[in-house]
Amino acid sequence: LDPVTLKDVVLTTTPQTEGFHYTMVVNNVNDLGNNVIAPNTMVQFYAWQLALGFTRREYYYTVAGSDVASLTSAAKYPNSPDRVDVTKGLSSINDPRAQNYGVRLTGFFIPDQSGIYEFFMYNDNDAQLSLSADSTPTGLQPILDATTSASMSFDPAVVGTSPGSLQAGQRYFIQVLLKQGADYDTFVNVAARPQGDPTPVDQLPPLAGSRIGALVDPASATLQITRQPAGASVVAGNRVRFEAAAKSAGGPAFYQWQVNGQDIPGATRAAYYTPGLAVGDSGQQYRCVIHAGGAISNSAVAAVTVNAGPAPTSEPFVGVNFIGGDAAGASGSLRPVDVVGVIPQANWNNLAGGTGADAALQDAGGAAAPVTITYNGRTYFTGSGENTAEDVLFQGYLHNANSSVTVSLKNIPGGAYDLYVYCVGFNYNATYEQAMTLTGEQVYPTFHVRAEHAGNYSSAPGIFRRMSSTDPAAREQGNYVVFQGVSPDINGNLDLSVDNESDNPLDIDVTPALSGLQLVQVPPGLAISIQGGNVVVSWGDAALDFTLESSRSLGVLPPASWGPADGAPNPLTGAGSISVSLGGGCEP
Repeated sequence: LDPVTLKDVVLTTTPQTEGFHYTMVVNNVNDLGNNVIAPNTMVQFYAWQLALGFTRREYYYTVAGSDVASLTSAAKYPNSPDRVDVTKGLSSINDPRAQNYGVRLTGFFIPDQSGIYEFFMYNDNDAQLSLSADSTPTGLQPILDATTSASMSFDPAVVGTSPGSLQAGQRYFIQVLLKQGADYDTFVNVAARPQGDPTPVDQLPPLAGSRIGALVDPASATLQITRQPAGASVVAGNRVRFEAAAKSAGGPAFYQWQVNGQDIPGATRAAYYTPGLAVGDSGQQYRCVIHAGGAISNSAVAAVTVNAGPAPTSEPFVGVNFIGGDAAGASGSLRPVDVVGVIPQANWNNLAGGTGADAALQDAGGAAAPVTITYNGRTYFTGSGENTAEDVLFQGYLHNANSSVTVSLKNIPGGAYDLYVYCVGFNYNATYEQAMTLTGEQVYPTFHVRAEHAGNYSSAPGIFRRMSSTDPAAREQGNYVVFQGVSPDINGNLDLSVDNESDNPLDIDVTPALSGLQLVQVPPGLAISIQGGNVVVSWGDAALDFTLESSRSLGVLPPASWGPADGAPNPLTGAGSISVSLGGGCEP
């Protein structure tokens, strides 16, 4: 009988066989109402089993302070966690984004070779790594204490050493304590290598697979795949998007995409975009390996068929993602490998804070762009999550407490562009009615729209929903508008104003909503007219630096043979035209 509760019966057994199914028979025990439990009552259970690649994660909420000592001195630590689940590896990455809580990760480190080991850790905020000399927690010894890391990468200066030589294949109890403070970024991750291993520290993989494990309840160590990736057919030059989804009673799902059975670096969200595909990529097979709750499962295999055809005409140039948060922390940051947008693009620029002046930007290839951005407002969260790159794009947004948000893109090279404006707000406000006005080479028509909030975004079918309404009395609802065929002014500027048009009876001050911008280059158009006996081909200033080509034939037999058009100043230097005689040998 438990001496504290005086009601709980505690049974101590001999060591159980992991994963084995047991039956317990109860006799001569009274319940809390002093009623005799029926003789030979049977209770069945499974002994917990080792799940490789996972650790147990315990959360302790509403614990003030930012150091590990404030967690270990809390009344609820260690026996009364507020939440328990199983996580992949020995890590916890921004789950949840909240303030003032602690995390304890426990499991076994299982070395793959014998020797002394070095352990590396990055974390935000204060964290402590401890290792036992055996498989029990009684021998835990702190080997590494670390304050907030400068980045999410392992540092050779932040290192701890095992308390002695470790034997290959043996289990050593390991523990990480993490204390989150007043900001919103919360992460910890651990890597290890044998002493003397020359692998550069910043190239070490986080602990995973057979080198880490935890005992889990087999009853909850299951996962259900709720969305399978589907095969697709695409024209060469385009990307394909795959998505999977899974759930488990034992914890959140973690994703790793593969192509032809090999892991794709960085492809760890629920959705994945391929690179632009060539005809030779036809037949490639994609799948997702999913970890959840102590279980691992592979999604269905999705194959791609790539057909010959014209390449995409729109080219992503610059993407801007306004991340949520404030001086205490930020969320919704896209990684360089994340691909997102109506025109899929990597290497988005993550802009924090409410204002920025002439901030430098990178282009879709990751190189420095000539374009800079100036913007004003405040930032906030939407709650869309970070499961897919689209969720991340809509997780944070720029607002201005019901006043106008203004953005200036400067030093844009001359040419024609489509400007995509993405907008999702927080659920505080029922509607985000707003006007969007763009000024460049001219003042473009104003859109009067109703932007989605995070609840609308999450529940509506599909991903991107375009709004094209220009009548305030007939607003369309969605999460983006596109200004098509726009050009910067003589100084290379495009100026966007997003104006609140919502009636906020509850004094909600988080409007209007601007989640991100995407500047996409589009090819200039050609105008063709008949003048006398000639065909006149003309183009505008947007054709600068393009090449005008012609062919005497079209089709497959004989094949078209394109080359620079006679009489055109290739590359084109601006607006112009050429005249071609109908009797000049061109075939219709």
